[in-house]
Amino acid sequence: MRKKKVSAYCSACRIDQAHKVLSAVDSQPGLVKCSACGMEGPYMAPRDKVKAALKQVVERKKVDRKRERLRGKLVELNSKGKLNKQVWEDLTAEHDADEATDYAMTASLEALQLVDHPKFGLGVVVERTEERKACILFEDRPRVMVCGPDSERSS
Repeated sequence: MRKKKVSAYCSACRIDQAHKVLSAVDSQPGLVKCSACGMEGPYMAPRDKVKAALKQVVERKKVDRKRERLRGKLVELNSKGKLNKQVWEDLTAEHDADEATDYAMTASLEALQLVDHPKFGLGVVVERTEERKACILFEDRPRVMVCGPDSERSS
């Protein structure tokens, strides 16, 4: 049987190297041997993949923090019973109006995306409320609008 090779982080060499797989657990490398220095040890994912995964987590947390801040502002608006125009201005100031997505009933919208509606003007997607609906905050008030399928839910 021929030994499979994988790219893995070598703690002795301190870089990503080719490793021979000595044992596998659930089709994942378990014990590996470095092709350069010969050190045997547990499989450690290559650092470039780890860094990419960490970057995705950080970006996801940034979006989650923005969503939570936005939800807090909307709760504040609902408790006052009227729209605070400052909230809309703050949210639209974070985006470039030229990069706004033209609203269409088939457009896939995500939270915090800037939308340009032909009648209501610029708005920011607050959240996806249902399968094909989104709450969009426009200058005058929030509106629930029909939109395309959610890219997060469909994948």
